[in-house]
Amino acid sequence: MQKGTNCLYRREQDGTVNEQAPIQGPEADRHRLTVTLTRGLPGSGKSTWAKQRVAEHPGTTIRVNKDDIRAMLHDGRWSETNEVLVETVRDATILAGLDHACDVIVDDTNLAPRHLEHIIELVAARAIVCVHDFTHVPIDECVRRDSERDRSVGERVIREMSDRHLRLASE
Repeated sequence: MQKGTNCLYRREQDGTVNEQAPIQGPEADRHRLTVTLTRGLPGSGKSTWAKQRVAEHPGTTIRVNKDDIRAMLHDGRWSETNEVLVETVRDATILAGLDHACDVIVDDTNLAPRHLEHIIELVAARAIVCVHDFTHVPIDECVRRDSERDRSVGERVIREMSDRHLRLASE
């Protein structure tokens, strides 16, 4: 995936996601709203970027973040059981935003391919799906930024996420 924002993902008949097949013509005209997923390690600048977009487009862009939902629902505690409700609330918020003619930014790490695939399916007939990639931010910079936060995930988690998702994707 390239640095920056890539848009217009298409789901092929076999169910795979094709990042190289832009939606064009009348089909693109039907899709006026966007759902943008950020993709990157903790501390890479995803939420900062998303909050800036929301501030620049008040009333027409909303931000959805699983960490914030998890904090509201479960005092920030992650578990597989908790995550079912967290993702349900995320999806309902995305759809509600689209119902109210808002573009939506989902500023989670979104490193696992299942997140992109799920969101494409969720909003298929309603919005264009974009990915704004932050994986170019160096790990040491992510660790530094994360250490300055109130809700730090820690260096070990960042390095493990990088090993699990980014190094495997580049091989």
